[in-house]
Amino acid sequence: MPGAAPGALVSVVKLGGAERAEDRDAGADVAQDLDLRRALRSLRMEQRLPVVLHFYLDLPLEEVALIAGVPVGTVKSRIHRGMEQIRTQLRPEAAPA
Repeated sequence: MPGAAPGALVSVVKLGGAERAEDRDAGADVAQDLDLRRALRSLRMEQRLPVVLHFYLDLPLEEVALIAGVPVGTVKSRIHRGMEQIRTQLRPEAAPA
């Protein structure tokens, strides 16, 4: 919050029925998070591990390769295939014609 000291408690008051855009979007964020988690769980472990290590734990590809015990090129391939599968699952369905 601008002007608030670091670590200061900030009180938020919701005024009579006024709904902020952030409040409306919170439900959509939760739904998207659940969809992403479901998509991640659907990946085979050999694809999920590099995706999580690289994107969630922010590990470099070389470190992911060491952990997975495979070459860096294999890690790149597994991440690419895993992300393609996730994108396919998260892609909105085409509107009926």
